[in-house]
Amino acid sequence: MRIPLVAVSVAALACRGGLTSTSEISGRVTITMSRQILRASPLDSIELQVQHGSSSQVYAKALTGTDTIVTFDIKVPLGEAQFTARVFSNTGFLLYSGATTQDIKDDARVTIAVTAQNPILSVSPESLRLTGFDTLKFAVTNKGTDTLMWAWDSVAPPCPTKGPLSIQPPVAGTVVLGEVDTARVTRSSGGDPSTTLCTRRFISLTGNVDVRIVVAPD
Repeated sequence: MRIPLVAVSVAALACRGGLTSTSEISGRVTITMSRQILRASPLDSIELQVQHGSSSQVYAKALTGTDTIVTFDIKVPLGEAQFTARVFSNTGFLLYSGATTQDIKDDARVTIAVTAQNPILSVSPESLRLTGFDTLKFAVTNKGTDTLMWAWDSVAPPCPTKGPLSIQPPVAGTVVLGEVDTARVTRSSGGDPSTTLCTRRFISLTGNVDVRIVVAPD
């Protein structure tokens, strides 16, 4: 697992600390993330590397969809240090990265601007309710670079009741930054009077996104 950090495509790392000795400072790195970036996205983990001369420290944390602030408690030798942040997807691809060098003194504040390094799948909304034979629509976008290739996961388990869910064309597509593809789902038959929660998956090379479909009674 690796960790994500982002706020639109930029995250701020703030480091404050106090001296623990004449050569080392104890501090905290705070990573602020946009909730909209975290939800229905493949962001999974963030890695912070602190390089001071020939020595290197690596910190990592997993990320959930509700984490808008992630903190790292660190100890850094006084003097020039390089801070590198890397954000990874749930398939292990690098999504965002950024680095900065700063002279660490008795009270330090460090900020790192991270930029997208690969195409990044985003799907909204992350949950929809299907009643009767309505058609659900999901917006598929690319929050990263270049061209994103996406598809419905054909091996995802079908909903066990309520009749099968039918994926409408397109079942796959490509999008660049600023474009939107529309993915559609319908129910082809009725049945069970209870409410069923289904999960379907959108896949891409750089990360996957799961969406929830609540299939309600007719």
